[in-house]
Amino acid sequence: MNHCSPGLAAKGLCVLALCVHPLSTLAQTLRIVGPGGTTELTLEQMQSKLQSQIVELEDPTYKKKKTFDAFRLRDVMKLANASSAPVNSVLIFKATDGYMPHLATKDLSDEAYLTYQDHGRRRAFEPIASPSSAIDPGPYYDE
Repeated sequence: MNHCSPGLAAKGLCVLALCVHPLSTLAQTLRIVGPGGTTELTLEQMQSKLQSQIVELEDPTYKKKKTFDAFRLRDVMKLANASSAPVNSVLIFKATDGYMPHLATKDLSDEAYLTYQDHGRRRAFEPIASPSSAIDPGPYYDE
């Protein structure tokens, strides 16, 4: 899957896709697809190689203050050998339910995180209330 089409490359824009692909309930895999290829990382791999952060913020999706366990997104990208993306690249996060938020790499800061659980809840997130049902944002949630 090539996310850097000739038309986009001519404009200096490439896409890196971060895809959450659940292989089982215990081993949630993060798939990172970029011009250099595809890398898959499990939560266990990230926990063994990256420093976990406790992130507290006023979450606009939950509409309240939340505390998460997370990794800095820059660190995840570096671990996946995807940190040298062109300046005008776009990160596209593709969730298991098809939701696809995006972030320009120029806007990637040390305050961008990939969360993997509500703080104090092992591999779990509080469901997000919606008009018709509750949505599980797991296995990963980007902040």
